Amino acid sequence: MDSRRVLAILSVVLLSPVSAVDAIDPAFENHETGRLASELFRFCNSSDADRLAYCDGYIQGATYIWKFQHACSSLKREEQLFCAGMEDARTSMEEAMSTCADCDQPEGRRKFRDELRAAGDLCVADERHDEKYCAGYNAWIEFAAANLMPFEPIETGQAAKDIGLYHATGDIFLHLWASKEIHGFVPCLSVEISPEQMRKVFVKFVQDNPAQEEGPSAVIALEKALYYGLCPGPELGLKPHMEQCISWDRADGGQGARNLCEGAVSIEFVSRSGNNLEMEVERRVIPGKSFLADPKLSRMPWMFTVCPVDHISSPSFGEENGDAIRASRYSCVPK
Repeated sequence: MDSRRVLAILSVVLLSPVSAVDAIDPAFENHETGRLASELFRFCNSSDADRLAYCDGYIQGATYIWKFQHACSSLKREEQLFCAGMEDARTSMEEAMSTCADCDQPEGRRKFRDELRAAGDLCVADERHDEKYCAGYNAWIEFAAANLMPFEPIETGQAAKDIGLYHATGDIFLHLWASKEIHGFVPCLSVEISPEQMRKVFVKFVQDNPAQEEGPSAVIALEKALYYGLCPGPELGLKPHMEQCISWDRADGGQGARNLCEGAVSIEFVSRSGNNLEMEVERRVIPGKSFLADPKLSRMPWMFTVCPVDHISSPSFGEENGDAIRASRYSCVPK
């Protein structure tokens, strides 16, 4: 199932009459990319119960959508069962919404959501329903219930997790359509892991790779954290690239690359290209928070990579991998 179908499915819930709610922190938003990576990290690394609940809800919302997308494009039977359960739950929700006469009012929506919650796990694995089928069914019901947000501002406490899940949905929309990195770092979500465990993976990832907090999108940061911190990153020794640290610029009449991050980075770039894809590749180490002026640095390099020092790009730097590298779909591995 491609991204357009994912969006079409999600619109069943999201196009219901519901207005945007305020985030717990009004500054926690970027209209171009959704929530900010730095703010999500601050919430997930907080000791405040509401902020941790928000973080868990955000992670759960994002991973639900990734799971739906993966399951409905897979040929594996267990994944197809998950997708079938999700599709049946979507149909059930369409029918239920059509009978909710008061869902255009805040109290009606709240009552309808509470009734869904009171029903608990609507699907129980038995001789008729496979465990994976029920997992998909119940995931969609929980997802739909959290998106039945009242029109008025939401109190924190019990609703904080729902707000996070609701915000992740909107951010995924922006991510699917606007992110140049889509499909580049899809995490291994077949592993059964709770939102609380994923939160710890996310916090540790940002602490170990502080440059990733500089990126604008919470969705991309979370996606990378699960890819590099959960799987397949640890198995393959992968680290995330650091392109967000580099600003190509001019200084004192020369050309160069500014390092916006604290630590040193290693860049690979094309210093000269000719016919028949001939090109010369240069490598430089740029110390943290400094400016490197070099006549061989192009003001806007047509292809470059940025990795931690003593690391190189994977796939390797070359025109044969140019499409992936230009789209920032590469990782870094030890030399």
